[in-house]
Amino acid sequence: MKYIVKYENFNESKGISSSSEKITNLIWDEVESDIINLNQISKKFTFSEDDLKIKDIIIDINFTKSSENHCNAVTNLKDSVLEDKYIKYVKIKIDIKYHLVDDAFLYYIKSVIFHEILHVFQDYNLKINNKFRPESFSIGSIIPQIRGDI
Repeated sequence: MKYIVKYENFNESKGISSSSEKITNLIWDEVESDIINLNQISKKFTFSEDDLKIKDIIIDINFTKSSENHCNAVTNLKDSVLEDKYIKYVKIKIDIKYHLVDDAFLYYIKSVIFHEILHVFQDYNLKINNKFRPESFSIGSIIPQIRGDI
């Protein structure tokens, strides 16, 4: 760890593209004030990074008043295709149940967006150069369900 001088280098060392983080930050710059003001969001984005090209990704964010803070997201990749080296037909739906939107909750929401962008990155790499195996998606979804049993 002493040789990793930047956060980005840490992500790269774990196989996480710095482009995913950059894209998350660009999305965040566009949606942060809407989230703070609890505005429903439906925005379309296009990004062209060296290792991740996304065209017309749709991000929908919905808010519901609640007694506790929760943020759940789903990335729809079932219709995604690769066209001209861009992944297309991707939609991220984020449901935010809020009691109090403070800095800690905002940080959590941003981390959820980052997590979903990583799913897009996986799918993109699967389609463009078979870096990831499809089984990894299944294994990744099963592990949290059996974590307490092992």
